[in-house]
Formats: sequence, structure tokens, C-alpha cells
Amino acid sequence: MFISSVAGRISFPFMSPYTNSKHALEALAESLRIEVDKFGVRVAVVCPGRIATPIWEKSLKAGTALLDKFSEAEQALYREGLDMLIGQGSDSSGLPAQAVADKVSHALTSRFPRPRYIVGLDARVGDFLGRLPARWRDAIIKLRLKSMGK
Repeated sequence: MFISSVAGRISFPFMSPYTNSKHALEALAESLRIEVDKFGVRVAVVCPGRIATPIWEKSLKAGTALLDKFSEAEQALYREGLDMLIGQGSDSSGLPAQAVADKVSHALTSRFPRPRYIVGLDARVGDFLGRLPARWRDAIIKLRLKSMGK
């Protein structure tokens, strides 16, 4: 059982360390699922979207503190990304953690768990976007970035 994220299916700008780690986790789960199947071991990945936790408040504080350290020129270079991150931090909406816990419980107790559990509307949207051609996906993400920066 692995807990991943929609970020394991689609990469978001300004979040590369996080998305890199989730893509790696997805690859590990995919390899192991095939390797250990012959032993009757089932591998499942739970991919939640945004979960209502204090992480968003923490990221807002961290983003604001980071912005304060930047010169005006640096702020101009990174304004779009910082606005997006700060916007993410100020939005505390998301799934209740129980929704993810329920999927984890199901995956752990199911005799034949699905390989992947996508949890939440934003995760389903991200999963869909991750399947689009790269240029389409990039254009959609850029539009979203622009809308968040306003």
C-alpha cells in the first residue's frame, strides 16, 4: 500500500521536489505490483487530491516568509509562481482526511484491491489532465496559473 498524490500523475510548476517524489513512488509501486504478484502480494496506490489539513496554512506562512526575503527584482521574476503557492496556502478547502482513510482501509482489506484509487474530484481532474498530450496539459496549467495570480 502506497499513499501517493495526484502530483504523482501530473507535475505542477513550482512544486518539482514534491512532484518528483510522487512520480518516483508511482514508479516503485508499478514495478513492485508486477514483481510481487506471483507471491499473491497485491500493491495498491491511493492518490488523493487536496486534503483539508494544516499543511495549507503552513505553506501560506512559508510562502509569505519567502516572498519577504526576495528583492523586488526577484519578486518580479517569481511573482506568478509565488502567487500560485500563496493562493494554494490560503485555500483550506479539501477532502476530509476520513475520505482518504476509507479508501486506504478498503485497499488494505480487499482481497483484490485495485492498482490505483483516485480520491477526490481534483484528483480525478488531475489524473485526466495527466493523460492529455503534453502541450495541451501545459496550456491548461498555464491558464490556471494566470487565473490564480489575479
